[in-house]
Amino acid sequence: LTHVPTGFSALDKEFGGVRLGIVTEVMAHTGDGKSAFIRQLAEGGARAGAGVLWIAAEDPEDASAERQLAGDTGIDSAQLGRLDLADGELARLQSAAGSAAPWADKVLPIFGSQDVDSVLELIDEVDRVGSAPLRLVLIDYAQVLGASRNLEDDVARLGEGLHQRSRDRGFATVVGSQVRTAVIARGREA
Repeated sequence: LTHVPTGFSALDKEFGGVRLGIVTEVMAHTGDGKSAFIRQLAEGGARAGAGVLWIAAEDPEDASAERQLAGDTGIDSAQLGRLDLADGELARLQSAAGSAAPWADKVLPIFGSQDVDSVLELIDEVDRVGSAPLRLVLIDYAQVLGASRNLEDDVARLGEGLHQRSRDRGFATVVGSQVRTAVIARGREA
């Protein structure tokens, strides 16, 4: 096994999924779908039998659940949040829950504020998720983990720690990263 399938057929066909032993960074602007992409990676990896550690440092648990259920059912997330649901929508929720049963125990979501050290310690503590060995670590997103005054140093420490652990333990890591237009412009100028 060299890759963890993503659940995105085009990516899996072209690249085999996410490569084990390295860190992959997903960069996008606010609202471009990083969190939705990472949620899909969690499901795709778990469906393929991988244990998935998903660190969702940006969004709270209820918002993440509403977005996941909205994607799985086609029901608007605001309706889900208000529990403003008709009988047919309740049946779609029940169906989505049933279809998640075979893989959901392979995803360990961690919600809430984290710092770099706590993320690395958490990764060190997890060998298995449910019945599956840890094969995929997802972090959404790098910049919210910075607790010090030097965000660049925190992100560098995170990257170094993730690379070491991914190589040594043979799991794939995907980190979402927030990009601002000014940062892109600076990069183009350099």
